[in-house]
Amino acid sequence: MNDIESRLRKCFGAVFRRLRNDEIPSATMENVAEWDSAATVMLVAVVEEEFGVQIELDQLESLLSFRSALEYLVKLQESAEETDSERVDVQGSAQRDGLETAQHPKMTFER
Repeated sequence: MNDIESRLRKCFGAVFRRLRNDEIPSATMENVAEWDSAATVMLVAVVEEEFGVQIELDQLESLLSFRSALEYLVKLQESAEETDSERVDVQGSAQRDGLETAQHPKMTFER
């Protein structure tokens, strides 16, 4: 189990307290009785807090199952890593050319 998955399990466990740990990977909105719109809002808040991300409304469908949430977060991390890599390349070439670069906060999945 990777770090993202274990942290996401904790998020699901915090929101859906009746789920056993072995039930979390197969959790969906359809098979978890207490998963309603309020639980979805709570899950979004917990995931945003845990991972330091902001989930846009059009991405809520990514959080309708444990698996889809995990896939979403993995893609988000990969995208952040690519952006960080590109930022380093741009900053490196700008510094070689004597140009100033703006620093932007980087999204991190590390705690």
